[in-house]
Amino acid sequence: MICAARKTTLGFAQRTKENLDFIRSARRSGQHVHEVVQIVNSLLGLVIFPWEKHFFDAIKTGKLKDLEAKDWPRLKTALGACETLGELIYHLRNGAAHGHIKFLSDSPQPREVAVIVRDRPMKPKNGPFTFRIELTSEQMGTLCDKIIESVDQIVN
Repeated sequence: MICAARKTTLGFAQRTKENLDFIRSARRSGQHVHEVVQIVNSLLGLVIFPWEKHFFDAIKTGKLKDLEAKDWPRLKTALGACETLGELIYHLRNGAAHGHIKFLSDSPQPREVAVIVRDRPMKPKNGPFTFRIELTSEQMGTLCDKIIESVDQIVN
């Protein structure tokens, strides 16, 4: 596959997909690789590095309920509300940026691992968390795949 320039959203998404597919394939063939780590790294990269703002402007208002009908993962927050993809991305970015990510298992099997992401307002500093979501590895992987598909459709 010929990739777009790395400095573009499309190029980054294409390379993210290549790396994620490689790790998934390696795990399926019995190699000792860390698929969950790659999924989390991929998801964080996709929500943290939006070089082409028009891409996120095009998807951020998508209602999560409507996206579920298009095979996006069904996500449910444990604390706070999250109705749009933009809100979800906002909370995932903040949670990642402030280190509020917790793995619920050290298992090498992705189906046995979930991740909790929490977020809170900037002020007051160290105030209570107002957002919490638990994502399975499968949900995170599907979210990565769907964001990558969206980048390809919107940017190309």
